[in-house]
Amino acid sequence: MGDKAPTMDNDSDIQHNPLQPSTTPTTATSTTTPTTATSTTSKKRTPSTGQLLKELRTLSGAPIVDCKKALEHVVAKTTETTTTTSSNDSSDNNSNNIILQEALDYLRQHGVSKVTKKTSDRTTLEGLVGCAVSDDGSKASLVKICSETDFASKSLPFIHLTTHVTNALLLLDGGVNETEREVVTKENNDDANNSENEHKKRIMNLEYNSKTIHQVLDDTIVSIREKLEIGETMQWTLPPNPTDENRNENPPMMRLSASYVHGKVNTNNHDHNPNLAVGSAAAVVQLEQQQQQGSSNDDKNESPNNNTEKRNKLEQIGKKLAMHIVA
Repeated sequence: MGDKAPTMDNDSDIQHNPLQPSTTPTTATSTTTPTTATSTTSKKRTPSTGQLLKELRTLSGAPIVDCKKALEHVVAKTTETTTTTSSNDSSDNNSNNIILQEALDYLRQHGVSKVTKKTSDRTTLEGLVGCAVSDDGSKASLVKICSETDFASKSLPFIHLTTHVTNALLLLDGGVNETEREVVTKENNDDANNSENEHKKRIMNLEYNSKTIHQVLDDTIVSIREKLEIGETMQWTLPPNPTDENRNENPPMMRLSASYVHGKVNTNNHDHNPNLAVGSAAAVVQLEQQQQQGSSNDDKNESPNNNTEKRNKLEQIGKKLAMHIVA
């Protein structure tokens, strides 16, 4: 009995002592885990303001003060509506892209209105013209974009605007039907003012590379900080050249458009259309050549190389005529 009493005491000690050290790991877990999670989340969710500012400045060309103001506005709005989500690299990139896009929209809205107030009474006597002809010569577009100064018209954003408008007109979906022709060529009529306003609205909503002319114009105004205007715009489509399907045309005609641009400026390969040029003056001519009439078998068996040669000669004549018009 005397030997068992100490054993009972030891057992009670063993049962009692583990209660004290068990509190230590519990405290450590509760304090360290939330701290680690919070610090990791905040680091990943906080975008680099300096990097965003640099990217926005590059994309918009706007003054750094305006870019900073736009970012501060968007980030503050984003912070108010942000909810706790899991962070990873892809979500961070998406978040940054959204911030940049909203900042660009802010610059368009506030930057354009700011410039417009300052330049409303100024004249736009400088600028560039853009001219483009489709590969088969059946379609052509001619535009004039106006600026306040010659310095602005030589800038890359302004050249980009000119090529964008020229391509948007050239690539109208489905060509130009008779209704569209009246709008796009801005033909004179009794209601000239309403026709011109309708024409401008139509032009502004034309798209090229998923961007409307209105968006690119606003971006260019924010970048250059001058009054810019879309001047005269023209686009037309010729009837198709004779093929085996329409050989009944009497007489059969070969048709194409040819152009000449004077004082060409370097577009820095911004647009890869080889038939598009930007310069100080331009002219487009439409040509028709009566095909030599012979037997139907002779027409159908005519060599493609011979047709290409005829077309090239006609195009050279058109370019020389356009050059004389500009001169």
